[in-house]
Amino acid sequence: ADMREHALKVAGCVSTVRVAVSVGEKRRVSVVGEADARVARGMLALLVRGLAGADAEAVVKVDSEELIGLARLREWLPRGRNDGMTNMVRAVTEATLAAAARDAAQPPPASSSVPAHAAPATED
Repeated sequence: ADMREHALKVAGCVSTVRVAVSVGEKRRVSVVGEADARVARGMLALLVRGLAGADAEAVVKVDSEELIGLARLREWLPRGRNDGMTNMVRAVTEATLAAAARDAAQPPPASSSVPAHAAPATED
């Protein structure tokens, strides 16, 4: 799906940031996004790359404060930008839950079994 179709505007960011999440095979997550400021794009890149291929269950458990600490963002960015990262993590969590619900609601793919009329005839 087009990113904008399911994009979620991140509330509480200094910049305009949008994220979209898809949950694929084996509940693996793919995050895409866009931001209008360089700093926000950099923080978003941390999330996109850091969560690529992660299990949906793990993504919804990401602790934004731990992430900010591990990335040492507090040392380099003002509080407003760190709050923005917290809001991005929250948005990714919400989008992951929504994507998982959408994917769960879709019918399974059609079976690839051979139709009965195409089965070879058997002798009785």
